[in-house]
Order: sequence, then C-alpha cells, then structure tokens
Amino acid sequence: MAYSTDSDSDFVSTVVPTKNTKKKKRLEKKKRHYVSDSSSSQSDTSESETSTTESDEYDDESDEEIYVKKRTGDRKYVKGVTKIKEAKRKMNSGDNRAAIKKQKTVKEQKTVKDILKELPSINIRLTPGLMTDAVSYLTSEQKDWVKRMGFKAFLKINIKSIPLKLCHFVLEHYDEGTNSILIKGKRIKIKKEKIHKVFGLPRTGKSLFDLDMVSEDHQVFDGLMKELEGGKAHATNYKKIIQKSEQVDMNFKLGFIALFVNTFAESIPMGTNNLVPVRALIEVDDISKINWCAYLLYCVKNSKGRWCPDNPKCYYRGPMLLLLLIYCDEIECKLQKIECKTPLVTMWTTDKLKERQYFEIEAGGFGVGNLIKQSSNLEREKNENQDTRIVVYSK
Repeated sequence: MAYSTDSDSDFVSTVVPTKNTKKKKRLEKKKRHYVSDSSSSQSDTSESETSTTESDEYDDESDEEIYVKKRTGDRKYVKGVTKIKEAKRKMNSGDNRAAIKKQKTVKEQKTVKDILKELPSINIRLTPGLMTDAVSYLTSEQKDWVKRMGFKAFLKINIKSIPLKLCHFVLEHYDEGTNSILIKGKRIKIKKEKIHKVFGLPRTGKSLFDLDMVSEDHQVFDGLMKELEGGKAHATNYKKIIQKSEQVDMNFKLGFIALFVNTFAESIPMGTNNLVPVRALIEVDDISKINWCAYLLYCVKNSKGRWCPDNPKCYYRGPMLLLLLIYCDEIECKLQKIECKTPLVTMWTTDKLKERQYFEIEAGGFGVGNLIKQSSNLEREKNENQDTRIVVYSK
C-alpha cells in the first residue's frame, strides 16, 4: 500500500480502487490458491514466474490507484474525484438544467384565454340581445308586419352578445376615409350590398334624411313617450312596449323602429336614444320603401370619429354588429366549420361568434386569414333568392 506524502496533519489519505485495481486483486487471489496446492519447489518457481507475468501484464499507468485527499470529518472531496463520479455529476446536472428549462418553457407558454385577457376591449351601447328577446313575444300578426316592412331577418336573430376583443380589432382597422376595413394589405369595402347581405334590409327607396320630422309635442310621438316607463327613452323600455303590445298599433310600430335604430344603427351620447328616425317615420305608412341600407352606411361612416379608444369611459355608438359580421364573412378562419347562409345575421349566434374570436387567436391572431373570394353579382342574387349559401371552413 502507498501512503500520501502530504505533511498536513488535518488530511488523511484514502485509496479509491479503480476498476483495473479490483481485477488485479481477483487475479492475485486465484494465484495464491494455485500456489498453495503446488509443491514448495514448484511453488517458488511458479510464484516467481506468475508474479513476474502478472506484474508485467498490469503495469500500466491507467491501472494506478487513485488517491483521494479528504479533510478529516468533512464529506466534501477536495481533489481527486474519479472520472466516473465526475461524469455522473455532469450528466445529472445537465438533466436538471434541461428539466428546469422545460419547466420554464411550459410556464411561459400562454393559452388563448391568457392572450385574450391581455387584448384591448371595447364599450358599446348597442346590445342585440334586446331585439332577440323582444321578437320572441310577437304575435302572428306582428310577425307578418315585420316581414312586410323588410325586417324578416330580425325574427330569426339569436345573438345576445358579441365578442368585444374581436370587435375592438375590427373597429380599430376600420378607416372612415376610405370606408373600408384595412388589415395587412387586405381591404374590405363597406357597401350597401354588403349591408343588405348582413341584415336583408331594403337597399333602394327614399332616403330617411329626406323626410320631415314631426315636433316633439306631436300627438302620436307624445303618446309613445308617455308609454315609456318613467318617461325614459332607452332600448329596454322599447322592448317592454313591444312585449306588452298584442296588435300592430302605432306604439308597436314606433317601438320596433326605435329598438332597431338604437340597437343596430346608432345611439347618441350619455346613454340617451336616437329618436330622430322615429319622428321622421311617424307619418310614413310603408317603411319598407325606405332605403335602410343607405342609412346604415351613413351610420358606419359617421360613428368612428366619435370613438376614443384611449378613453376607457368612451362608448362606440355605431353599428358594431354590422362591421363584425362583414369582417367574419370576408376573412376566412380555417379552424371554424360553419354553414353560411344569408342574411348573415340569421346564421351567426353568440356561441359561434365567441368561437370565431377564440379560433382566430389559436390560428395565429386576428386578421391573419385570407380574403374569401365572394360570388359574382349574378350568383349573389341567386343565393339571396334561395336564402342559403353553403361555405365550409374545415378544421
């Protein structure tokens, strides 16, 4: 056995056997067994020869015993750690680093919900759910009047709320100067034909702005205001008038018009309602001869300038649902499978619009889809007559 030459008294030398050292000891044990069974004379010769042979066979630098210097009473090795232990330590530390890195990567990955929480939202005053609730109470006679006036699609509406994150994105990319939604080189022009495609409203006829308004003390208008609960002109009270009406009287007609205008067209500041169209239509017998698409086009152009996205208390007062449905019809979303038909407002539901918002984020973000090639004018007219067009976005 060899001994350390270190003179420090607080260190002791320890022999750490290597793999070759253990093999050498086994061979020496076999040699002693062989010598004990042989004669003494042969044993001397054999032992000398064997010792010489084995010594020559294992006399190699790689077989030298490795001395580990160890501080007395301390578990920490100061030097001389074997290569095997060193390799294991590096391997383990490498695995730990990889595991920690993987854990951080998983932790840093954001879900669609996390991304949506960080996106800006929008405040709106026009809630389509009020119309959805109101039409569910109509009688057969009232439904017939709604159809004759060109508002047939609103009898089938099933949208109570709209995705406000996607709405913010669409409105932010709407340019009132060109009257278009502009997204990364894609341009969606807002036209009367597209408004008709969304709501199915009349796109020809007399302009609403060419009509004369009656005064506020007009008998019919005053009668409507007296029917409003608390004398407050807001959409909830119009819905109540519609729900409690059992026939097609003036209050029902004006209540329906007021609800439509302040839900799908425009409202005015401070939460009050726009009653200008109501006062203009009081003396009009057939409102189906009004160009409603032209009126909505006016509302789209003139509502963006009043919206202040940086002010959290500012409300957008224009036709948000109209812009949203035009966007969804023009920009494809490959992750959503849906059967398309016109008017578009009868196709979309609250759940489908929420899915659209979710799928767009999952696909890479809002507005990343391509423009959908729309049918020609002839095909469009044919589809509108059939009231159905099949377009499938497959998963």
